[in-house]
Amino acid sequence: VTITFNPKWNEVKALNHEEKLVNNSPLIARIFNQKKNCFIRYVKSHNLFGNVNGLLWRVEYQQRGLPHCHILIWSDFDTDDIYKIDKLITCKLPERDPYEENNEKWSILKKLSEKFMTHNCTQRCKKENGDCIYGYPKEPCEKTHYENGILIHRRNENDKFIVPHNPKLLALYRAHVEIEAINSERCIGYVLKYVSKHSDEVDVSVKENKYCGKE
Repeated sequence: VTITFNPKWNEVKALNHEEKLVNNSPLIARIFNQKKNCFIRYVKSHNLFGNVNGLLWRVEYQQRGLPHCHILIWSDFDTDDIYKIDKLITCKLPERDPYEENNEKWSILKKLSEKFMTHNCTQRCKKENGDCIYGYPKEPCEKTHYENGILIHRRNENDKFIVPHNPKLLALYRAHVEIEAINSERCIGYVLKYVSKHSDEVDVSVKENKYCGKE
């Protein structure tokens, strides 16, 4: 699971907007830590991913910006059960219920999906040949299935850039919450390496500086 900080959260809006968010980094870190802890409690109490046996997470601040968190979850969720995966994870925009007169919930969820769960290709994710390193746009697929140990989600023509997510978590956190089911041992090794990779290093030297001013 990957959760990304949303600068439009109500807790952030309550801050002094005359200052930049980076100038409130300790408070931003506290807000994000509370959101992360709330997510973990919710997952455990609601058994969204089954009974949770273990958790491993890593918080990152890429390019000295806002935080995001990678969370690896061990549970008894059967990742071989395609039916359960389709109930938990979707790569499709929400479909409007033709029998529902008030489609306000559908409208809100659609806007959230388009805003937070749509991949936008930039120079950072493009290879030298222009292809996206994450494989977007994805090809339409009628049925969810595994292909060489990689989960291929069902999606329509207009869902080519939709990132795997859970609509309930999206509506609850109103932020980018990406979910990937791990089935292959190769994927497990990659994810463990990813969330436990070492941080950037820097050499720091400290020198004594005598104070020469007046008391």
